[in-house]
Amino acid sequence: MTAQECRRVKDDTAARPSRNEEKLLNSLVRKNLAIGLVITAVMTTLSVFMADDGSKMAEFKLSLMVGFLVTGAVTGGTWLLQRKRAAP
Repeated sequence: MTAQECRRVKDDTAARPSRNEEKLLNSLVRKNLAIGLVITAVMTTLSVFMADDGSKMAEFKLSLMVGFLVTGAVTGGTWLLQRKRAAP
């Protein structure tokens, strides 16, 4: 292998995140997604049971929408931050 090929291989491996970094990224994103979905389910359930004025369906839709938006924002933000940290 020539010196130029060695440099090219070294540059290629530096550009890709390591296996541990990929596992960390996947685990953090999955953990945030799982926590967010559990919180969304609990929040939706509580808001539907607490709706006294007959607007259970409206409360259900609003809670799901807010929960999914917050979960998506937190999970996406974590994914973007971890992706930037893994980049050279």
